[in-house]
Amino acid sequence: MAKESPKTKWSQKLRSALGRTKYLAGAPVRWLQNFSVHPIGWLQGGPAPAIARMHRLYELTPEVVLAGYIQGAFPTGEPNGSIVWHCPEVRGVIDPATVHVSKRLRGYLNKSELEIRYDGAFAQVIEGCADREKTWITQDINRVYQDLYAMGYVHCVEAWKGDRLVGGGYGVALGKVFFLESMFCRQDHASKIAFVSLARKLKADGFVAIDCQFLTEHWRRFGAEPMARTRFQSIVTLSLNAPAKFSAVVQREETENDPYFHQAVSAV
Repeated sequence: MAKESPKTKWSQKLRSALGRTKYLAGAPVRWLQNFSVHPIGWLQGGPAPAIARMHRLYELTPEVVLAGYIQGAFPTGEPNGSIVWHCPEVRGVIDPATVHVSKRLRGYLNKSELEIRYDGAFAQVIEGCADREKTWITQDINRVYQDLYAMGYVHCVEAWKGDRLVGGGYGVALGKVFFLESMFCRQDHASKIAFVSLARKLKADGFVAIDCQFLTEHWRRFGAEPMARTRFQSIVTLSLNAPAKFSAVVQREETENDPYFHQAVSAV
């Protein structure tokens, strides 16, 4: 991999410093956005519900969805076709550099014959994620995320066994944060293997956080930690000034040199 020139490094540092200055200068505006989204919001549950209600006023478009992510909100579909926006006060967030890999999962990774690919079969991946008894991936959600994929904001990870797609997931890349939307599995441990591979790639690409939306026991096993909404929004906003790039090619490493396999391990 070619080394960055000193000029490029200083340019990135300058952009980061200017971005931080701009961020601090915009504190009053952010306060109004986060805490006073709508005056009546405080009477109806606080700023987070107000942000969610605000986005419900607009038609579901790629632009509205991206604006929602920046404010810490994301949409889901209901069986009746309606769209519900969520803005959790506490997020489940994983640092790609410290993903926890259990001893058992490490064994599955070492023995796995799955081939991991990226951004090659998004339509199949989102269909796999929606293929369950109860799904929030409605036709409108599918349509919008297909558009975001075409625009380069959505990316997917795929686990292949021969010519069969047996697992994977997708999410939105903004700044240096990857908003993980959904994963699916058609073979034991395929989604776990796909996720660890995705986390490795995100770390290599310069991403600093994987948003799991809600802090579940499943994501806790991978190292997810609770993060307040305001802090999470700050990370997203700051990283927009020097965004990471979801690379097209992954540099493969030998397992013994993979830092993920040197984390403290325990049985799942």
